[in-house]
Amino acid sequence: MPAVTNMAKVNGTHATPATTSPSDLVKASKCFVQRRLDEAYSLLAPYIKQQQPDQQLKSFIWTLYLRISTERTNTDDEWRTCLQGFGGLGYLPPDVLVAGLLLLIRRSQHQNARDAFESWLSLQEDEFFNGIHANPDGPQSQAYERLVELYVLHILPHVGDFTSSQEFLTYNDLLSLSKREVLLKHVNVIRIKTAESSKEQRHHTKTKHHEQSTSPATTEAAASSESTSTKPIPIAAPAPVITAPQVQNIIDESPDNSAVSTPARPPPLRPLPPIPQQQQLAQTTPLVMQAPQPSQPTSIVDTPWFKLLMILAPILGISGILAIVVTRPPVRARLNAFLQTKFGQTLVTIARKVYQTASMGLNVQTF
Repeated sequence: MPAVTNMAKVNGTHATPATTSPSDLVKASKCFVQRRLDEAYSLLAPYIKQQQPDQQLKSFIWTLYLRISTERTNTDDEWRTCLQGFGGLGYLPPDVLVAGLLLLIRRSQHQNARDAFESWLSLQEDEFFNGIHANPDGPQSQAYERLVELYVLHILPHVGDFTSSQEFLTYNDLLSLSKREVLLKHVNVIRIKTAESSKEQRHHTKTKHHEQSTSPATTEAAASSESTSTKPIPIAAPAPVITAPQVQNIIDESPDNSAVSTPARPPPLRPLPPIPQQQQLAQTTPLVMQAPQPSQPTSIVDTPWFKLLMILAPILGISGILAIVVTRPPVRARLNAFLQTKFGQTLVTIARKVYQTASMGLNVQTF
């Protein structure tokens, strides 16, 4: 295929002759597939500036151009350039419009995408719709189905118009019944997910608002504002009260105070007698709580060691016991320590019962 040379008119000015070759177009396609977007754009730019007589080649070039622009830039210049290249929205082929809608959706311009598709559809002639009816499996029909998918599944749901999606599919006779049922099913799924997401978002917003309203800072601010609003109104200070001496001074200073009868003053109070020093010490000395002292046995018979000696008396004899007690004080101290143990307390209990039994004159076997 020979090289094509043409003079393009861009933005009202004549550009220099641009020479293109099919190899550059193929190379631009490969660069786009390999995500080398800048290189693909530079190779495709000369084709955009030319008027292509072949409509199929022109559609391919502009479709590739819009797809590269979708991934490469974030401006709308490419979309406007495409409309100028075809002479208006109504002259765009379906496959080029698909690339244009993808560009607008990628830029989150869903309302512009809706307006573009609806305007394009209203500008189509009957020949377009008859061609779809005549060849349901043709490339034009496939491009139209792709446009409908973008319209009802990606554009209208983002603008919150699910009713238009259902109505468009219900009364669309260009699509097969099975295709319409599949699209309607997807629309219902998107509707349910959108409703659930909105409900969760409202719940999250409500919870966040409740947490902010119950936070300590918010509570303190509310309490401060409430205390400020309920602050009592200051009351004026009462008038000064004139005491009896002041009244007397006023009467004395008046010119005719002789005519005023003043009450007799009470006699002065006598000073109290001095408090004795011992009583002062008793009043100033703080009370100290003393711990109760353990009760002392009233008789030597009640002591535990004496009762133990009564048990040992038949073995050691009275004289031996007395000798131990009188001549060996350390033994007595150790005996007292022994009687404080659990075993010593048991012996004391037994000795007490034996002593009581013996004093009553009873037989020991009755114990």
